[in-house]
Amino acid sequence: MRKYFGTDGIRRIANTELSPELVYKVAKAGAYVLSKHTDHTPTIFIGRDTRISGTLIEAAMTAGFLSYGANVKQLGVIPTPGVAYLTKRYKADASVVISASHNTYEFNGIKFFSNKGMKIPDTLEEDITRRDFTVNSICMDKDGKIIDLLNGKKDLNKKIIRTIGDASFKIKQDSLRILRAIRFASCLNFKIEDSLKKAIKENKDLLKTLSYERKKEELTKIFTSDNKAYGVKLLKELDLLDVLELTNIDNVLRTKDLIGMWSTITVNDNYPFTKKEKELINNMNVIT
Repeated sequence: MRKYFGTDGIRRIANTELSPELVYKVAKAGAYVLSKHTDHTPTIFIGRDTRISGTLIEAAMTAGFLSYGANVKQLGVIPTPGVAYLTKRYKADASVVISASHNTYEFNGIKFFSNKGMKIPDTLEEDITRRDFTVNSICMDKDGKIIDLLNGKKDLNKKIIRTIGDASFKIKQDSLRILRAIRFASCLNFKIEDSLKKAIKENKDLLKTLSYERKKEELTKIFTSDNKAYGVKLLKELDLLDVLELTNIDNVLRTKDLIGMWSTITVNDNYPFTKKEKELINNMNVIT
């Protein structure tokens, strides 16, 4: 399951990367694990946010839990702290929150809580080594002490983006890390470490299998950063324009109007824009 879980559960594009089949299997596995640690039939609470995909994932998760004999209580739309509170208050064996937090509408996610209403913990080392870059590995304990097991502070001071472990392996785990590296470098004005640059060039074709929604989200952050010119330079230097199906990238304008910004670039029709947004982009292109 570590293939699917990030540092805080699963979070993917709903009904594609986060399919009902995957949700069913995750729930079934979760019920199996709970049954091994209890001497009774486990009871599991499920809460969700208001995303339209929530009911689909809730149904698949309920089916997975029930298939292994667990009892399920659907809490409906409820804030995450509410699920945690009710889990502990009514002594459920575990709970699940279906939400993708700050991510855009097409995403959804699954987060498990223990019978104490707390996120199910990993060891700190396991949590940190699953992250992407060393600058993201710096932690702080409850007393305010900095924990830096992977020299993230050193790279932070040197302004370097470096993967945790082998760069090619990290990119093959999730090709979005290619764009995340460029986004962090451009937003923070950091350099991308040489072995990571090499791995990006060698594995750039993996971006073809990444959803256009995820690509658009990262590219938007790059193009709207204060240092967008550096981001554009990196995209060109790392030879990513063809695989991302972008042209006229030198013309990109940084603006608060995202549709106006995207209208300055020629992009593949598969990038997710609504019919109205596409009409606005086309009208802007005609005017210019």
